[in-house]
Amino acid sequence: MNERRIFCHNGSEEKETGLSFLADDEESTFSSILIAPIISGSEPVGSVVLCSMEPGVKMGEVEIKLAATATEFLGRHVSQ
Repeated sequence: MNERRIFCHNGSEEKETGLSFLADDEESTFSSILIAPIISGSEPVGSVVLCSMEPGVKMGEVEIKLAATATEFLGRHVSQ
């Protein structure tokens, strides 16, 4: 988030290259994840995260635009 840009990872269908996270004492693997920083007053104050556990789902331009729009909206409202 210090780089202040959107991170997008789409796993490969050929290999199990998903990102693993622990949640409620269970391991969860996401096939795709998109993280966009919320910027308020030139400082990162949070992030919007979109993720999918469904195999073959890819985050594309629509999801990137959605996350960017959400972070811009939230960044404006956090500063008020």
